[in-house]
Amino acid sequence: MGYFFQCIAKDSNARSFEVRRVQEQEAEDGFKLEIVAVVFPLDYMRTTAAGPGLDLKVSGGGSNCFVRVPAFYVKGFLMKVDRLKALEQAKQ
Repeated sequence: MGYFFQCIAKDSNARSFEVRRVQEQEAEDGFKLEIVAVVFPLDYMRTTAAGPGLDLKVSGGGSNCFVRVPAFYVKGFLMKVDRLKALEQAKQ
C-alpha cells in the first residue's frame, strides 16, 4: 500500500475513513509489507448491511487496493457484535 503516512480509505461515495497501521513486515524482496485496518462507524456498517455492502478503495504511495464486502457478510458481523453487546449487558 505504499507508505502508511500516505494511506487513505474511501468508499464509493468518496467518504473518507480512518486507517490504522496494524503491523509492518520486511518482505524477502526488500519491500515493506504494511497491514492496515480501516475504522468504520457502527451506524455506517448498519447502513451498508441494509444496502449493497462495503465498496472500498484503500490507497497509499501510488498503490490501490479495492475491497468489496457483500451485505450478508456485514450483517453477519453485526449480528455477532449485537450478541456480544447483549452478553456484556446481561453480566452487569
